[in-house]
Amino acid sequence: MRYEACQFYGLKDLDEHFFKETKAGYKPPFSKKLDFLLKVLLKGKLLDEGGVARQSHEVKMVETARGLLEDMGLAHAFDVGGASRSLLAGGLKDRLLKSELFKGRPKQVGAKTAMSERAVSEMFQIQLPAPKEGKADLDPGQFKGVINGVLEHMGLKVGKGIEVGRPRRGKGKQYESGSGKSDYKYKLDRKSVLRMAKLVKLQFCEVPRVWQHRGELEPAVRGFLNERI
Repeated sequence: MRYEACQFYGLKDLDEHFFKETKAGYKPPFSKKLDFLLKVLLKGKLLDEGGVARQSHEVKMVETARGLLEDMGLAHAFDVGGASRSLLAGGLKDRLLKSELFKGRPKQVGAKTAMSERAVSEMFQIQLPAPKEGKADLDPGQFKGVINGVLEHMGLKVGKGIEVGRPRRGKGKQYESGSGKSDYKYKLDRKSVLRMAKLVKLQFCEVPRVWQHRGELEPAVRGFLNERI
């Protein structure tokens, strides 16, 4: 594993602490999440030059991951200081349901939808949920599960939904959610962001196939890596 790690990172040796931390975080092939994240950060770069079908799936997955971050309203994949749009007032729910990621989702428990081509959710190995029994819509936890199904391919995740608006309970009570439902936002998990950012920065410092594209990083991402990592 150490030899594989050195080859991948372009290093002669790895610091023992770094190696243990990396080994704990990524079981072989540990490089997949980092590789996918780099492709999301570097638009149109590092894409697989293999078979046509495989390449088209990879391109679709990268586009979907970038689109998800955009739909969530995050500045970039390391936007640990910001929060997503809220599901209701912020329109995140509508954006997600209209996205390719949710295409072909079951509208009720037990329902199946025929797809003429492979669904994007299947590419991420996500089983799209149906609303729970007696419910018309997906709940915040179900949306979080699908979001994390994409983010985990980049070594990232969001934490528990943050309640930002409650329905009115009782006469004269103030409320932020006009739908009669609680509203939620999501934040990227800080620990996962910092871990992946360190690995990305190392790539741009040490690995030729990556550092040759360092000038193509979005300014906000470059600033985060330079100032926070």
